[in-house]
Amino acid sequence: MLRVMRIMIALFLSVVFLTGCARVQNDDYDSGLGIIDVKAAELPKGIPDDSLIKSNNAFGLKLLDQLGDDWTGAYSPASLAMALQLTMYGADDTARAAMRQAMGISLDQPEIDSGNGKLLSILNDTKGVSVVNAVFASDDCEVKEEFIKAAADYYRAAAGRLDFDDKDKVLKTVNDWVSENTSGRIKELLTDLNPDAQMILLNALDMDLKWQNAFQSHRTAESDFFGLKATVKADLMSMDGSFRYLKKDGGQVLMLPYENNEYFMAVYLPKEGLSPAEYLINSDFLWEELEEREGTLYLPKADIETKFSAVDALKAMGMSDAFLGGRGSFPGLLSVKSGDPARIGQVVHAARLTVGEEGTKASAATAVEIVTESAVMPPENAFIMRCDRPYAMQIIHSDTGAVMFTAIVNDLEG
Repeated sequence: MLRVMRIMIALFLSVVFLTGCARVQNDDYDSGLGIIDVKAAELPKGIPDDSLIKSNNAFGLKLLDQLGDDWTGAYSPASLAMALQLTMYGADDTARAAMRQAMGISLDQPEIDSGNGKLLSILNDTKGVSVVNAVFASDDCEVKEEFIKAAADYYRAAAGRLDFDDKDKVLKTVNDWVSENTSGRIKELLTDLNPDAQMILLNALDMDLKWQNAFQSHRTAESDFFGLKATVKADLMSMDGSFRYLKKDGGQVLMLPYENNEYFMAVYLPKEGLSPAEYLINSDFLWEELEEREGTLYLPKADIETKFSAVDALKAMGMSDAFLGGRGSFPGLLSVKSGDPARIGQVVHAARLTVGEEGTKASAATAVEIVTESAVMPPENAFIMRCDRPYAMQIIHSDTGAVMFTAIVNDLEG
């Protein structure tokens, strides 16, 4: 049974900074970055272990809980999870335990890698969806060969070598790669590098999905949106029809399918006085509870852009030992000449979700920086669902239940 794992944001792109590593790329993907070739094995096939999907979705909800009830924005649980799980490949026992606790993962690393490989295969087989990974490594670092091979085999990570002493060039190369793999929707993921950064891992997800039934543009009308902080004017789309729908705990939940039914958007409208985040986190939804109902949906056109640091949230969730100053390290990823242990320094996430009459575009990016310990860190029963006040949305893969994108809308820009 697929739980409606209410999370915050979907789509993804992830970047990981590592202090001390190497370069690599697999045979199947040409990033044009001056690649180091690694012959990748065929991606595993099949549906990922259900516990991996559930833990990733639950991880997204735990993070949402840390962001606060008044937060407006979007993020990708899938992106963050894949980036962190690839990073976890090289963790020692202490760092691994902290990451597993924070992410709620019970699977062993080989099962995690295989599950991500299966998920990557499924997602890239969908029209309008692209998931790619890359590794950028410094000329001065050495990466573990076992990690390089696993990154290629299960994450299709392409890799190349860069002169990290030329910070501007590294930033431009990374941001150009990010922009290219998010259709230009995320142009500047990184604005600075830690002096001790030696490696950047990138994961990019780009989605362009069309509704199964488009909203009619002539029905879109300007209306008030009663936000948490202010009332503003918004373009409210509307559609009549039969929807999978549920009224629960005083709020409303609706499924809006995309073409081919491979993905759907879940829209959540809590009762007045309850935040969308609280509704997602505390209500226990089962997709099987939703029934076909005739009704009318009013949904704002929206273009939501978000960028935030996840460090404090992840530490609060139990991941402190994987960060700078913690007791864990990542010897399975890389080694540096100084012998100093490598730890996570920064985790920055960016996402953009655009909802319109024809469909949805969603992109996201995560940056995880790994630094050495010596580094310095700075009808009669027809319903009406009118989303003219705080609400939430998710993009969900139908077969696996993986939450690709979630958005919380407490306020809109006027």
